[in-house]
Amino acid sequence: MSGVRPDRLSMEGMIWNADHVLQQALDPKTDGVPKDLFAKCVGILMLSVVEAGFVFSGSVGTGILLKKNEDGSWSKPCAMGLAGVGWGFLVGAAAKDIMVFIFDQNSLNGMLGDAGARIGGQLNLTLGPFGRNYEGGIGISTSGATGTFSIAFSKGAFISLSVEGAVISPRGTANDGFYGKVTTPNSIIMQDDVELPAGRPTLIQSVYDSLAKLQEGETYVPTEEEVAQKEAAASAAQKASEEVAKSDPASVQKINIEEEAKKEAESTKMDI
Repeated sequence: MSGVRPDRLSMEGMIWNADHVLQQALDPKTDGVPKDLFAKCVGILMLSVVEAGFVFSGSVGTGILLKKNEDGSWSKPCAMGLAGVGWGFLVGAAAKDIMVFIFDQNSLNGMLGDAGARIGGQLNLTLGPFGRNYEGGIGISTSGATGTFSIAFSKGAFISLSVEGAVISPRGTANDGFYGKVTTPNSIIMQDDVELPAGRPTLIQSVYDSLAKLQEGETYVPTEEEVAQKEAAASAAQKASEEVAKSDPASVQKINIEEEAKKEAESTKMDI
């Protein structure tokens, strides 16, 4: 399993992939992400695009949504799906991991509807080149900002990438299966009406710890023990994703992003 990402059908898989991109941001060999984005957002959506493997039908990727609590801690994760973005766009951007920073409560609330919503109000911020302590051009005042801003990890670097118009929707199967009860995005994010299940190994604590470090502009290299824990979590996440695929085969499909992009291009040509 080392070096192989688990499928994103399960909450465990989505958490693993969220932790993966945060580890890239913490890596001292990368320029990182401006700490103000983590410090001043009210929520963050961490999405992973599926290159090859199983994905929920109609989605190009999945991920988790977290709300920042008043004390600076983070909510429990809510599984979300990404749609409304072309395969060709993703291939061209070489975007595997996308972080959407949410800067106001209205934007966050818009993502919590049971039917999902389109990402709107993407801030047009100039970020390049930038790093963990970069402030110029971010334009987020102490009085707050509105809307959202997206960053993608592409070809070993973090770049700004607009996904305005993309559709974000909750993945009820993943949420209900993980928490062992019927849930809604509001019950998870706003009402805190769920408990993290015991006996299901995930990297959610690593996600919380990484977000705290990134808010301070820190870097970090995982220990050998943490690397081993990540590999074990990847195996568990893959098994959980396989269980989701078996339990609800009609809702998933196996894709290859390169092949999907070619089909999309051919379809566009036929429509012209």
